[in-house]
Amino acid sequence: MNEQQDTHDDEEDEYQEPMIRIPENFKNLAEYETWLHRKVCLTFTVREYVGYFSADGRYQGCILIEPDEYTLKLEWNLSPAQKNLLRGKTVTHNHPSEGTFSYDEVLTCADLQFIEFRVVTPFFTYSLRPKDGEWPPWQEIQRRIEDHIPPAKLELFKRDSDARHRCYESLSHEGYFKYEKTPRFY
Repeated sequence: MNEQQDTHDDEEDEYQEPMIRIPENFKNLAEYETWLHRKVCLTFTVREYVGYFSADGRYQGCILIEPDEYTLKLEWNLSPAQKNLLRGKTVTHNHPSEGTFSYDEVLTCADLQFIEFRVVTPFFTYSLRPKDGEWPPWQEIQRRIEDHIPPAKLELFKRDSDARHRCYESLSHEGYFKYEKTPRFY
């Protein structure tokens, strides 16, 4: 057997997650989130489907966030064009796990001035909105989060959904933003 054939055999054995078809005719946020929950969250996909909506609630599109092919880590490395699509919109997406917003997602939300930011998981929906309609600068939110978390524990915080949830609840009570966790019912 030659080396080229060995490489080809390895490629055939790699698992490729099937792509979920995204309908283009959602009427509103609730319809999109129902689809997101039933067709994406409950299949435990590793991709994130980021739907965005105009100020009057009309569905405008979806951006697909793919995991790193080696670590399977999901990061929102948005292009300038994608940032412009999301800026000032209501944005909702799925999380493959049960966790709340990532640290970086909260900073992105404030930076792009989302009307509302939502994450749908198999059992909960999380929501972030600006208090009184205006976000503080993302740097202020970053500083305040880091005031809650000792620098040596920041990397652990980024991986600990329960710690992030408690921190976001605290910041919500302090008036930095409105944060909610709502159970999903089947």
